Amino acid sequence: KKIIKINKNHIPSYRNYISVTKIKKNNEIFKKLEALNVDFLQDDEKILFYDALSKGYFDQENNELAFKHLEKSNSLKKKNSKFSFEKTEIQFKQIKTFFENIENIDINFKDTLKSKPIFIIGMPRSGTSLIEQILSSHSKIYGAGELDFLPKIIDKLGIKKPKNLESYFTKIRDLYIDQINRISDKNYIIDKLPVNFRWVGFIINAFPEAKIIHIERNPMAVCWSNYKTSFVDSGMDFNLSQKDIAKYYSLYFDLMNFWRIKYTKNILNINYENFVNDYEYNSKEILNFLDLNWEDQIKNYDRNMRPVTTASFQQVREVIKKNTSLAWKKYTNYLTPMQETLNKMKIKF
Repeated sequence: KKIIKINKNHIPSYRNYISVTKIKKNNEIFKKLEALNVDFLQDDEKILFYDALSKGYFDQENNELAFKHLEKSNSLKKKNSKFSFEKTEIQFKQIKTFFENIENIDINFKDTLKSKPIFIIGMPRSGTSLIEQILSSHSKIYGAGELDFLPKIIDKLGIKKPKNLESYFTKIRDLYIDQINRISDKNYIIDKLPVNFRWVGFIINAFPEAKIIHIERNPMAVCWSNYKTSFVDSGMDFNLSQKDIAKYYSLYFDLMNFWRIKYTKNILNINYENFVNDYEYNSKEILNFLDLNWEDQIKNYDRNMRPVTTASFQQVREVIKKNTSLAWKKYTNYLTPMQETLNKMKIKF
């Protein structure tokens, strides 16, 4: 508010204010934003401008204007994005080719991990932040948030099958452990980068001690939530059109099925909708999978003041809401391309 007083054209401040405020029709700051002349803005400011307007109109239940500005924001971002769907499809194919004929190669690593990694994976906006927030309330678990270590390491080593698999997976292990050892010395460290779902086979072979928790959620709930979220990371630019996000979901769905068939025993699958219906019972199930006992402070996970920097920073501070996976249904008429694409890919929602 102070910045907007000093500079009425400071778009990031409007957007930050609107993202944490329920906007009513008489909101003065929102009225100032509506009155701004968009012609003088740079593209990156226009993206935030349209995104902020969209959020405000959604709050006021003016869906027509909300979707109009959301599409403007996403289209402009897509025009400037370097994200390539073709490259993504090739990468997913290469990952499956890499592991098609590899069983668990069972490397006998000589080191003992000080802290075991817990990888919480799934589509972005599927509930991974909530699960991390609950688990990191446990005295033996450190929630490190979304770490980019693993993608960077695999990107550096490449995903063409090497001659010596043992040395390849040992390298991944050494480089990754070197990074997480600097973070915490608790028994477990959570790495909650959702798109680590790409690297399940790499994780299982490089860190046999690691635990993998996969969160699944209603496909339309996930796709809608991704489409309306403005991510900072350009690697998330698969969310910029309704068709694109639905196509990306089908790539994820296909790869997760591949991992589940290959590594059934290594992955704990959690259905988000079932989880929120009885989070205490389901949290105990997860702790059981981690060989840990229940601790009463887990009930107060919403008071855990660890920093959360993902798009869910507000939700994890609140009491669990049920039935949020049905929220997309009130916009069903605006989300036809998304639904049609999922139907074409034979994905039920």
